[in-house]
Amino acid sequence: MHFRILSCLAAGLAIVCTHTVKQAVSIGLRNGMNAHLDASSTVTSELLFKDPMQDGLAVDGITLDQHDSSAFLQMNEEEFGRIDRRMKPCFQSKDGQACGGRVSEADYPGGLHCPAGLCCSKTATQNRSSGNWCSSSWASCWSFFVYTSRYSYGTCKCKRYASRCPEDSTCVDTSYGPYCKCVDGKEEVDGGCHYPTTTSTTTTSTTTTVTTTTLFEEDTESVECRVDDCSPGFCSIAESRIVCTCAGGYTPRRLSPIREECVLID
Repeated sequence: MHFRILSCLAAGLAIVCTHTVKQAVSIGLRNGMNAHLDASSTVTSELLFKDPMQDGLAVDGITLDQHDSSAFLQMNEEEFGRIDRRMKPCFQSKDGQACGGRVSEADYPGGLHCPAGLCCSKTATQNRSSGNWCSSSWASCWSFFVYTSRYSYGTCKCKRYASRCPEDSTCVDTSYGPYCKCVDGKEEVDGGCHYPTTTSTTTTSTTTTVTTTTLFEEDTESVECRVDDCSPGFCSIAESRIVCTCAGGYTPRRLSPIREECVLID
């Protein structure tokens, strides 16, 4: 009798232990699954809502740093404004002002870009008009879905648009955008870099003769879009020169003071 009672107690304990082990395994699996889902959700959220400039923004294979101003030449806005527009490979806007598709390539060759820290928002509203405004608002720049990366976060820089500079010049970044600076010994004339004009004066007792010698010839090529201009892309004329709007993966390069071509981005 005692043996049967002990056998029943042992069997009951075995059932209880087995049930407890199964519960523990089930809870462990459930917790592991929840942790995996939480991790996946976090990664997805980071991809969608992460600040695109936190680790640098890649545009056409070029990584731009939102806060990188180490290479900027110190220049005030008035000085920059005196530089000929034709010596600016792209143009930079300001907070709350137009950018991207709100302006034409003919008016702003190279495009109108937002400076570092601002996106060219597709949803921001100014003057009762939505889209293509520079903004620093998180609500207007929370994801790459709501802004145009090509014109956002300081994309108007020499590293991307130096090829628009004329021959015998170098591209220089400033906090107001880049400009093309002629090399030593040459000066800017009509959007190109040329040797300066020399003047010699001969004086006699009765006459004074002034002789002016120009060491460059003006480009007399007619300004008109040809069939093969700006391929692959579109050709337009702005300020008496050819302006190329190139297809993705290509960038404009200055051929002469009045003509550009589209070349592959390195």
